[in-house]
Amino acid sequence: MSDHKDRPRKLDISKMSIEQADAISAQIGKEIARLMDECNSKCNEMLNIYGMQTQINYQIVQLAEKTVLKPKASKRIKKAPKGQSLDKLQE
Repeated sequence: MSDHKDRPRKLDISKMSIEQADAISAQIGKEIARLMDECNSKCNEMLNIYGMQTQINYQIVQLAEKTVLKPKASKRIKKAPKGQSLDKLQE
């Protein structure tokens, strides 16, 4: 399992043909299903003693490129307006 993290890959799916993207998707789907089944099985072994079980769901989303945002300048706190006396307003 450690071989996955040792092999960094960056694929631009938008540049692939539909057939290539489908092939990659099928490979990824099989591997994720295997990992999720293994994880679910181990979790259920632990929870079984308590009469519980896991239900694991996942969603695959494409990550957007990281953008560096400049920090916003701190905002100054405005002074509260001076209160007016009702006596002055009635005059």
